[in-house]
Amino acid sequence: MSDTYTDKIQEAAHRLGLKEIDSALENAFEEARKEDLSFAHALSNMFEQLALEADERSKEALIRFAKFPYRKTFDDFDFEFQTSISLTSLQSHIDEGYLSKCQNLIFLGPPGVGKTHVATSFGMAAANSRNKVQFISCSEMIARLRESKERNSYLRKLASLARPTLLIIDEVGYSTLTQDDSAMFFDVVCRRYERGSIIITSNKSYKHWGEIFSGDDVIATAILDRLLHHSKSYVLKGTSYRMKERGKETKL
Repeated sequence: MSDTYTDKIQEAAHRLGLKEIDSALENAFEEARKEDLSFAHALSNMFEQLALEADERSKEALIRFAKFPYRKTFDDFDFEFQTSISLTSLQSHIDEGYLSKCQNLIFLGPPGVGKTHVATSFGMAAANSRNKVQFISCSEMIARLRESKERNSYLRKLASLARPTLLIIDEVGYSTLTQDDSAMFFDVVCRRYERGSIIITSNKSYKHWGEIFSGDDVIATAILDRLLHHSKSYVLKGTSYRMKERGKETKL
């Protein structure tokens, strides 16, 4: 192809914001010559590759935004050690579109049984499917909400927590919340109710949630009423996976 047409393609591509076009276009011309392809075929290959690269950049950006504690998936989970749940049951929520239905998932159990890993795996799957996800511990979320009140930006902070397709709140119940903290937690749940999915991990069974929320069974019931309306709960049992690994190291 003549340099005139090359220049025109590059100029139009730059106007469209396709910054990677220069080297890609050269590679397409080279491929067409070497493989004896039509120019249309070579261009098709080029744009397919650019689209794949753009998808990967988008996924990476979404994963970074989510602030996961680590990048772990269901493939990394030891279902033979943690037999209280199965990959089939967890995967079914993704297959059945729990995010589009604004359904919640709640994982209960003692420390070390895999709750955070499972929650993160759901988050990674959502981000890889081009959904906006935010992972945050309960204590950090409450601290940010307190700070936003001090700065008169509470409603903006609530809106930011309502925006992601999936909000993961980790470690609910590891510390008791004050009445004000409990009210803020309730506000978050209300903002997302039937608008976006929530995944929660907690070390306390539902009958003890009143203890979490300043000993107030009324607000605990109100929170659970909204969380459990469209939800699935899992109770993870057994011993700590970390203690299992520590035992292996001790034997070595």
